[in-house]
Amino acid sequence: MRFYQKHEDTFQLLSSLLTAVFVAWHHWAHGDPWWRWLPLALLALIGVQSLWVIVWFLRRKLTYQQHAAANKAHLQSGGDGWPRHQDHGT
Repeated sequence: MRFYQKHEDTFQLLSSLLTAVFVAWHHWAHGDPWWRWLPLALLALIGVQSLWVIVWFLRRKLTYQQHAAANKAHLQSGGDGWPRHQDHGT
């Protein structure tokens, strides 16, 4: 899960771009002119990005209680108020 959280933005961008490229290639391969497949590819890119936002919102909404309880316990034990994270040498 940490690997996913660290590279979530990269996964989001790559999945959107790959979907847009696939949609463009699919329509181009079937002989559609560029003015037909280009808007469809852009809509596919926007659609996948929108799906990522909806999933992100739902995940945050469903896991808020666990994060809030963990952060409260961290603060009560003398924590500094910053979220706990693994130090990657920075």
